[in-house]
Amino acid sequence: MFSLCSSDRSITYFHATDMRKIFDSFYGLIHSELETDPTDGTVYDLVRFDFLP
Repeated sequence: MFSLCSSDRSITYFHATDMRKIFDSFYGLIHSELETDPTDGTVYDLVRFDFLP
């Protein structure tokens, strides 16, 4: 568990994501799909929805 300050930024990605990817793939996903810089200190929440009926 962790907490964020009011000055911290977080982005949640609600599309199906293969959580078996390596960090380079997540970097590419964040850079291309979210059009942000993955190294700017933002916290990214990648949500898996493949378990839903």
